[in-house]
Amino acid sequence: MKTINKILVILSTLIVLSSCGKYEEGTVISFRSPEKRLIGMWEFSSVLIDGTEYISGYTNDSTDLKLSVSGSKDEMFVILVEDNRGSAQLSSSLLYLNDNKTEMTFDLSPSPLYEDITQYFFALIPALKERNTWLIKRLSFDELWITADYQELAYELHLKKTEQYSFNQ
Repeated sequence: MKTINKILVILSTLIVLSSCGKYEEGTVISFRSPEKRLIGMWEFSSVLIDGTEYISGYTNDSTDLKLSVSGSKDEMFVILVEDNRGSAQLSSSLLYLNDNKTEMTFDLSPSPLYEDITQYFFALIPALKERNTWLIKRLSFDELWITADYQELAYELHLKKTEQYSFNQ
């Protein structure tokens, strides 16, 4: 009888934990801090604008641009790159997390030097080129979903991690 009670308590706890979480989508419990989960190379797997999927039908090379997130718990950076961490920095910004780690703020201002590479990217996602606060909907070890409203349009970006970096303490 005690074994059954223990099992029921464990199941009840799991059900309660699965119903509440920091992010709308994703895991409830993580042993890594949000900062550690953000560090790495991210590629765009989905771009939704007002609920319409754009990246799958958008056939320009600019959709292959990636976001590199690096830094420490106290100071994080987001960098727009072509291929990998060693590629030219097409744009960069400090990345700010709110106290609850549910929102991030950054702006990837276009660089005139790389405009030929980034113009289609920023035409598709203009919300990235100005300071914007993004709601984190999902943040796991290998997935990041963020949303923001910009010029009366709702942007939802889904990113997949392609490379993990070490976290600078």
